[in-house]
Amino acid sequence: MIKKLTTLAILIALAAGAMKLAYAKPEFMDGFNTAYPNSPLKGNCIVCHTSPPRVNPYGKAFEDRDESFNRIESLDSDGDGFANLAEINAGTFPGDPTSNPSAPPVTDGPTLYAQNCAGCHGPLAQSSKIGRTAAQIQAAINANVGNMGTLSNLTAAQVQAIADALAPKRADTTPPKVASFSAPSASSSLTVTISVFAATDDVGVTGYMITESATTPLPGNPAWSSSAPSSYTFTTPGPKTLYAWAKDAAGNVSSGVSATTTISSTAPPTTPDEAPDLTVWVGKWFKLAEKNTGYQYVNPDLTKMSASYTGYLKIWEWDPVNKVLRADQYEQNTQSGQWVSFTLTLNFFGGTQLDFLCWSQETTEDYRTGFTAHVYGQEKSGELAKASFKSLGGFYLSKTKTDASGLENHHVGGVAITGILISEANVPVPQTFQAH
Repeated sequence: MIKKLTTLAILIALAAGAMKLAYAKPEFMDGFNTAYPNSPLKGNCIVCHTSPPRVNPYGKAFEDRDESFNRIESLDSDGDGFANLAEINAGTFPGDPTSNPSAPPVTDGPTLYAQNCAGCHGPLAQSSKIGRTAAQIQAAINANVGNMGTLSNLTAAQVQAIADALAPKRADTTPPKVASFSAPSASSSLTVTISVFAATDDVGVTGYMITESATTPLPGNPAWSSSAPSSYTFTTPGPKTLYAWAKDAAGNVSSGVSATTTISSTAPPTTPDEAPDLTVWVGKWFKLAEKNTGYQYVNPDLTKMSASYTGYLKIWEWDPVNKVLRADQYEQNTQSGQWVSFTLTLNFFGGTQLDFLCWSQETTEDYRTGFTAHVYGQEKSGELAKASFKSLGGFYLSKTKTDASGLENHHVGGVAITGILISEANVPVPQTFQAH
C-alpha cells in the first residue's frame, strides 16, 4: 500500500534516475539560459525539477532526448495542451500541468518564492532573505541586483506575497495538548481500535503517536503520523497500557495521556498459501505519511539524510491468482505544487480480509527498495469504514553517477510509513492526473 520507497524507499529509489540532472545543475541551467535568453524562467531550478534531485516531466524528457533542449521544444511534457517552447516563452513551467499560459497568475507567497527565489536563496524555511520587505524586493528587481531584473514581470501583489512569506515567524514554545484518548478495555485481537484521539495546539498539531512506553518520544522519531492513528497493533497478548502523544511544527511534544486494555489470545491468521478475497479494498484511498532516514555517500563524504512526505494511495486492482493488490501512489511537491505518481505492488503474505500482512520490493540496475506492512480495516453496514496502513520495516539502496567524471552517489536508509483510509472527496489529487 505504499511503496513509494514505500514510498521514499520508492521515491528516493525512483528519483535515482533523476540524480544526473540534479548534480549537473550549473551546466544544464547555463545551457537553458543560453538557449532561451529572454525567458522569464532563466535561472529557475523548478523548470526541470520538482524538488532537486527529483525531476518533473520536462526534466525527464530532457534526460531521455540526449539532454537536448531543442529536441523537446515541440513536446507537451506536462500534458496541459501547450508545447514546451510556448510555455518557456510565456514564463510558465513546462513540467507543471497547473502552470500554463491560460492559468490564472500565482498569488500564493510560498509558491512564488519556490518558483522565483529558492534557486538562489535556498528553501523558504532556511532562506537567506528572511525579513525582506516588498519595497526591498522591488528595489532589487528594479536595480537588477543578482540578475533579479528577470523578475520584472511580477506584479506588486505577487511581490508583496513573497515578502509576506519571508516575514519572520515568532518562536513557538508551547507544546500541544492531548485533549482525549481512549481504547477498548478488552480485545480478542492484537489490533485494537482507537475510538478517540484528539489534540490541540495554539498554532497547529503536526504529528500524532501512540506508544507502549511512558517515555516522551523525540520530535524527530520517524513513527510520528500526520493524522491521529485509528488503531494500534500489539505483538503479544496480555494487559497493556498505551500512551498518546502530539507534537507541533516547532518540535514541541505534549505530555502523554494513557489508556489501558487487555488483549486475549487470538486465532492464527491464514497461512501464506491461502488468500482471502481482498476486493473490498479496491477503489479505496489512503492518506500516507512517510519518513526516510539514512545516509548519502559521495567519496569521500558520508552525510546523514532525512525526508518526510505526505502522499495519497489508491488501490485499483485485486489479483487473486498472484495474490497481489495493485495501487497508484501520488505525491505533490510542496514548493512547485506539481504531482508525481508511481505504481505499487502489494503482495499478500497472510491474514484475513480485514487484517493482513503484505510486502513489496523493487529492484533495478541502480536501486533496490522493499518493505513489509500491516493493513487493518473495519466494516460498517457492509462497507469499509475505517482502515490503517503501517510499515513494519523498510529499506532503500541507490547508486547513481553524479556527473560525466563517473563519481558515484550512494543512498542507503530506512523507511517508515503510516496511512489512514480517507474518502475520495478528501483526495486533492486532480482527477485529470489520476492513472486509474
